[in-house]
Amino acid sequence: LQVVRKASNVIWTKRTACEKQLDQALENYLAEDEQRGVNFGDYFMRCASIVGSKTNVLFIWTVHHALYDGWCQQAILRDVLASYRNQSIPFRPPYSRY
Repeated sequence: LQVVRKASNVIWTKRTACEKQLDQALENYLAEDEQRGVNFGDYFMRCASIVGSKTNVLFIWTVHHALYDGWCQQAILRDVLASYRNQSIPFRPPYSRY
């Protein structure tokens, strides 16, 4: 059985940390994220950012392996980065065309 939603909200967490505590903030978030896990009925993807400064932002992407394959992982990450930089995302044919 597969369920495909037309739209879904993404859980996005944003934290700030001073530059000196950025590594510790990342370790804390990763420990919490691992503890939460990805459970049946839960969202299979979460995003987070930890902002240390305007030029030092960490992006964390937690995703269940059922949502992507090796080919599209890089395309997804390129799109996320483009969106973060307020750049346009290239058109890709819908899955139904394959």
